[in-house]
Amino acid sequence: MKGMALYDRLKEKDAWDIYFCLRNYPEGLDALVRMFQPCVGNRLVREGLSKIGEKFMSYQHVGHKFVADFEELIDSEARDITTRCL
Repeated sequence: MKGMALYDRLKEKDAWDIYFCLRNYPEGLDALVRMFQPCVGNRLVREGLSKIGEKFMSYQHVGHKFVADFEELIDSEARDITTRCL
């Protein structure tokens, strides 16, 4: 759902929510990937993940910028570190 929202609404909060979930999933990213495995055959899940991938493809894409904007990072060094380390 967040992938669809991020793609359609282009709100900073949607990108930050995705970032927060990935960074804070209790058992880590490997566990999150395992949880998604049974769902990857679902067309809507694939579409949502694809849309997230488009926005977070590299630090130069809008997903990274939105996370830094949502966190109100003004200092250029802190902003650069955050956008490059997502």
